[in-house]
Amino acid sequence: MDSEIGRIPKGWKLSFIKELTTLNKSSWRKNNHPNEVNFLNLGNIKQNNILGTDLYQWKDAPSSARRILSINDTIVGTVRPGNKSFGYIQREYLTGSTGFAVLTPKQEIYAIFVYLCVCSDTNIDRLSRLADGTAYPKVDNQSILNTRCILPPDDLFQIFHILLKPLFERIEISHRESSALVKLRNTLLPKLISGELRIPDAETLLEEAGI
Repeated sequence: MDSEIGRIPKGWKLSFIKELTTLNKSSWRKNNHPNEVNFLNLGNIKQNNILGTDLYQWKDAPSSARRILSINDTIVGTVRPGNKSFGYIQREYLTGSTGFAVLTPKQEIYAIFVYLCVCSDTNIDRLSRLADGTAYPKVDNQSILNTRCILPPDDLFQIFHILLKPLFERIEISHRESSALVKLRNTLLPKLISGELRIPDAETLLEEAGI
């Protein structure tokens, strides 16, 4: 089937990502906020790898700690999008910075497709070129929503999501394991160097941690 970008499969259509998502669907406000927030800032995530989060009491939290993040959301940093502060959310109880555009899929079967489309190298390069401002180049939300994509029928969306979901779950598990190992290394290494901890003690701690 012909389209303005060339031939595409029959039953598919050229569209924009906004057809599949809702932007910034939920935010904390004065009348609904929790007592504490697990805050994810732009610097805490790179190319779908969460490097860490910061736990705050609500009264002490940064004013940007407002976006409610849900499983299957895609987040894209709007400030300096070329820094690649983007990700696919697979953890509960996270609060994102208002510096993220949060894309919530209208159906779960769209979730991974949205992430792969919006966070592709080609699209991140496009967003970087569109970012405006000298000190803090920022891309507007409409430019993100206007990410072009070729949409298959829903039955293919379903198959696509079923096939890729286990892969994304494995990626998330690997990221968590890697993060745990880094924390353990940072804890044990100074103690080993100072002599506070001996090798047999370290081995025992590793066994207790299941490593």
